[in-house]
Amino acid sequence: MNHPTAKCFLLIALVIGLTNCGSDGTGPGTGSNSVSISRTSVTLTFLGETIQLTATVRNDKGVPVSGQVTWSSADPTVATVSSNGLVTAIGNGEATLTATSGSLSATASATVEQVPTGLSIISGNAQTDTVGQLLAEPLVVRAEDQGGTAVSAVSVNFLVSQGNGSLSETSVTSGGEGEASTAWTLGTTAGAQIVTATIVGSDSGKADFSATATPGPATAFSKESGDQQIGKNDRPLPEPIVAAVKDEFGNGISGVPVTFAVTDGGGSISPAESETGGTGIAEGTWTMGVVGTNTLTASTAGFPDLEFIATAELYVAKADLTVSSMVVSPGNATAFQNLTVTATIANSGDFTTGSAFDVRLL
Repeated sequence: MNHPTAKCFLLIALVIGLTNCGSDGTGPGTGSNSVSISRTSVTLTFLGETIQLTATVRNDKGVPVSGQVTWSSADPTVATVSSNGLVTAIGNGEATLTATSGSLSATASATVEQVPTGLSIISGNAQTDTVGQLLAEPLVVRAEDQGGTAVSAVSVNFLVSQGNGSLSETSVTSGGEGEASTAWTLGTTAGAQIVTATIVGSDSGKADFSATATPGPATAFSKESGDQQIGKNDRPLPEPIVAAVKDEFGNGISGVPVTFAVTDGGGSISPAESETGGTGIAEGTWTMGVVGTNTLTASTAGFPDLEFIATAELYVAKADLTVSSMVVSPGNATAFQNLTVTATIANSGDFTTGSAFDVRLL
């Protein structure tokens, strides 16, 4: 074979081989002309949230072809992207994400904007103090996103939802650590009190602070009930004798010793030594002495004695009375005429004038 002819055939075969390379759609080749990303923009609402993106390399006919893709983020402090396109929220802001294959590239924007979904109590919960006092610790909450990360610039409202206390601030914007705080002065009613913190515009962002208000110092010792009763001699009065120890706001004070003592009439009181209960009252049962006025005092340290007065009437036990004779006057009465009936009592049962009794006719 002629050498120039052989060289010609070899050159033609080489050209054909180069032309066919990459035209079967299995690689980028010279016909590849685009890279696309599955989404052109993504929004992430809490730090640590992830979204998967995919990049596709296509040839000039729009057919996907294989090819290595490299991912990058223009601002990793906002969002990072892994080698397989997994986007992770790092901080609030915007970042451009780029997928590159050879000389080809495509971009997508990532926006990270934390949405507050909850409030966590940091301090100030479950305190106890006297009614009307400013609590030692302020109430502090932290606004958090779905992942539990603090969120700044969140509007938080505080409201006294139980009790009649007051707050130094009722509307607060969370700071750089996501915290919002207020000072709580307890109301004047002893017992459980509650302050509720809520994220403005959120149905789920809520936290309740509880506190216990205890009564203040005793400022009053008074008759609660049982004075000026009427009873029977040697018998207990219908209602107990009740004295109360309270603070300046009318809250009952428990655990205060109270002594009851009969001062006139010769009756008795039980118990003579008592102690106020949870509502601040102490009570006793007073048994009357002689017929007439009976008096009793209730006393406790630091206050003048209280005087209770009662009146005892004669107690008469029930008795069966027998009528030995009865006289009707006039004896010849006609219909509808007024009659006078006089009954003579045969036995000597005691009874009170004007009281009702049974009469048995012989």
